[in-house]
Amino acid sequence: MFVRNGIGAQAACDILPPNHRRCGAHVDVPGGAGTLMTSVYLECGVGIDDGNIDLLHEIGSVIEAWNAPFILGGDLNCTPEELAATDYAKKLGATMVVPIAPRGTCTSANGARILDYFLIKSQLSL
Repeated sequence: MFVRNGIGAQAACDILPPNHRRCGAHVDVPGGAGTLMTSVYLECGVGIDDGNIDLLHEIGSVIEAWNAPFILGGDLNCTPEELAATDYAKKLGATMVVPIAPRGTCTSANGARILDYFLIKSQLSL
């Protein structure tokens, strides 16, 4: 990772130990607030099931403890509408940032859907 004189990314392993489904880093930029950057890969083909909810709650607990700007991005393997129905973004004080992708971010025999997007601390979003 890029780290130079306190500028760059430091491992966030102490607050979000990495595994095959999620990781995180604390990013500090000059003149800005320290930001928690997280990435998640929810299990595909199951929607918002107990396992995916548990993972989202785990990340949400870290974000709430962080209590500062954050960006959560990833392959959420559910549409923004499906995630919105859980109030997850609202509970985190986040705004969903969804790509304008007429062909979706995931295509299959069943068509195209947007499954890859971001949740950003509302104060950071435009």
